[in-house]
Amino acid sequence: MKKIILFPLLVLLVLPFYIYGQAEFETGKIGVILNSYGRIRVFAPTNATRQIDRSSILVAKNQTEVFDYYNDGETEDTANIIQVPFADFAVYGSTNNTYNDPPFPPAVTSKVWVYGWIEKQFLIVKSTVVNNETAPFPAIVGMELIPQLAGEYGNEVVACDVAANLVFSYKPNDYIGYKLLGANLYSSIGIDWYDGYAVDTSYWTWLNTPPSAFNLQTGGDGAVAMFAKSPVTLQPGGSTDTYIAIAYGVTEAQMRANLDTAVIQYNTLVSVEENPSVIPEHFSLMQNYPNPFNPATTISFTVPHSDFITLKVYDILGNEVATLVNESLAPGTHNVSFNALNLSTGTYLYKLSNSNSTLTNKMLLIK
Repeated sequence: MKKIILFPLLVLLVLPFYIYGQAEFETGKIGVILNSYGRIRVFAPTNATRQIDRSSILVAKNQTEVFDYYNDGETEDTANIIQVPFADFAVYGSTNNTYNDPPFPPAVTSKVWVYGWIEKQFLIVKSTVVNNETAPFPAIVGMELIPQLAGEYGNEVVACDVAANLVFSYKPNDYIGYKLLGANLYSSIGIDWYDGYAVDTSYWTWLNTPPSAFNLQTGGDGAVAMFAKSPVTLQPGGSTDTYIAIAYGVTEAQMRANLDTAVIQYNTLVSVEENPSVIPEHFSLMQNYPNPFNPATTISFTVPHSDFITLKVYDILGNEVATLVNESLAPGTHNVSFNALNLSTGTYLYKLSNSNSTLTNKMLLIK
């Protein structure tokens, strides 16, 4: 890996978090690790089995100026776990093109968020690419992915369904798909991996290859797949957002069904992002949904002003079984997931407290 080879040993010993900095989560059905250089690794059904070695953002300006993970990416915001109101899990990090001295153009920042939901077998990636140059340029934004199905490289198939805006890879009993959301495929390609493939002129050709329904059986070294959305002109300081759903299945049908569910979740996510809620007037606690539930449910509440909030769950005897929130929160509507996988069937109380009052509701777990 370039990031490790080019750092002196002393730096490796002194700054291990900076070099190996990463943020990760697991939904119970799929997992992800985002590192501080923009690499997205995907695991399924748990973090014990890697399915994608690397997926990362590509930004092409012209034939000799393409931003990619291997040649350009340098940490800007270290990968970290964050909280958002519309997902159960989220990680964020950003990179720019300053890895080399002097930096290789184009001068961009690539911001990446990955969202997940309890017991769902899909992820949604949001990429925001920012133009840090002083002049506008037409940007082709896409993604590169290297499969490692069932933890092994090689002898997989990479394929494209143009009508579904889908690029996927599979072996028997392992299917992993990347679906472009809110846009159509401008390009797509699959190639056999080879040492030294990561060259700007090659990336430019591949990112301008019209999408086709390829079905490539790869050799022992494995595959690289790439896809992109249509070019967009980025003004200085301007940005473009790209959304991609990633889903796993033991069959192609299951993978596609998980992607269909991801599309529904994407529509909700974008709606929340585009229409942020107004600041509520009252401190309130809503009924959890779903209720009854098994094993996960969501508890929503409103906070009218910044305050220290606790949200705890108790069994019917008054024994505390979970602390869901114990921190200062900003005003707004908050959604917190509760997973009762290790609890028994029964009625539970959840109590929400601020600096002045406590609110209580009941919920029913049925297994």
